[in-house]
Formats: sequence, C-alpha cells, structure tokens
Amino acid sequence: MFFTGKSSTVDLVAAARALIAFLRLVHCAPGNTAGELYRASPEFEKAVHAYRAWMGRAAVSGAAVVPPPSLEVAWVWLLHRLAPQHYVADCCAFAGRVIDCNPADPFGYKSDAALCTSATGCMHSEEAVLLENISVDLAACAERQGGFLWQVRWGEYEQIDFLRRAVARYGMLFGLWASRDSFLVPTYDMDLMWHAHMAHPVAYVADCQRVAKRLISHDDSVTLCAPYPQHSPALSPVPQHMRHTA
Repeated sequence: MFFTGKSSTVDLVAAARALIAFLRLVHCAPGNTAGELYRASPEFEKAVHAYRAWMGRAAVSGAAVVPPPSLEVAWVWLLHRLAPQHYVADCCAFAGRVIDCNPADPFGYKSDAALCTSATGCMHSEEAVLLENISVDLAACAERQGGFLWQVRWGEYEQIDFLRRAVARYGMLFGLWASRDSFLVPTYDMDLMWHAHMAHPVAYVADCQRVAKRLISHDDSVTLCAPYPQHSPALSPVPQHMRHTA
C-alpha cells in the first residue's frame, strides 16, 4: 500500500473534496453557460492566454505568493497539471523548475480577478514573460475533463469514509503502476484521487520518483474507467496502443 503514514505530503481526502467543489464552480461559471470552458472557444482561448501571462508572474514569485488567478485561469492551470509529463517539461523549460501550487489552496482563485492577457500588465515588471510553449492541447483536455464532474457527483463522494477507502485503493493501484510495465485503468474513485494528487505537482513528482523511480504520466484520452464499485477494469491491462508512457 502506498499512501500510509507520512508516505505522501498531500491530504488526498481534503484535496479530493476541494477538487469536486472547484469543478462545480467551473461548471456554473458565468462564462461557461454553454460549455465554453469545456471546448475550443473564444472564451477558452482568452483564458489560455491569460494563463500564459499568469504563469509568467508565478515563475518569478511563485504561485503561492502571487495573487490567485481568475476562475477561468485556475481551470486552465488544472488542465495543464493533469498532464504531468507535459506540465513538468513545460515548467522546466520556461522557469527552470516545476511551478507548484499553494498546498493549502491548490484550486484557489479570485472571483474578481481580471483575465489579464499581458504579462507586463499582470506583473508591472520588466521581468515579466509569457509562458509561450504549452506542449499539450489544452482545449482537447478541456473537452475530456469537462465531463469528469458527472462521474463523481454521487452522494458517496461526500462521505469521508468512502474517500478514505478511495485513497487506500488508489495507493494500492499506484504501487501496481510502479511495479509493472502495463498500465492499469483506475475506477472513478481512484481517478479522483489521482487527479487530486496531480494537482500538487511537486509532491506528485516526488512521490512518483520515490515509489516508481519515474514520472507516472496521465493520458485522459483513455476512457475505460468504471463507476465504483465495479472494480474489474482496474484489474485489466490497457491495450498496448493505449498505454501511458513514463
């Protein structure tokens, strides 16, 4: 079992509850009335550009120090973090390090934050730069992640005991990922914990390196998850062409 004692610095139960609450806010956002934040749209592209500018500020001061972004930018940031192999590479190329979240508020946003699309306007500093290279298609990620809320909307996801069992199940699955070449598809309760874990990029990278000696990547185009408690898909290897790569 992976998440026991002090094996991870992330409180996944609290993080999962915060993630569900955040996804509900995104779904009900004024700029998402017709699903604009779940697909390529002018609204989504504006949020991506504002995200590039906000990351310029975070690269200089740290995401835990700069003022929180708007809800739309926080959504784009989550999408980027849910592709950890791309997020780590993009951050390291841009800032020389992985830009971490505020562990106390990984989905934090400011309701009245402007969608600033100028790095210098956001930072009021000559050091401001835009995050130019994002190596993952964020609009495609938004299309796939836009429906995740509906998979974790059930009453049991509000129950602490259920979430604690989900952490234990995710921990065992993580251990299996670390010990074999084939990728095992998580059920939705495990997937929720995985998303909450990836939302803490520095802790996720550290846990992956400690347990698996490699970064366990996430491919959200694999859609074979099953609702809890139907566990059988979590025991079946993904076909070769659908496997995650380290």
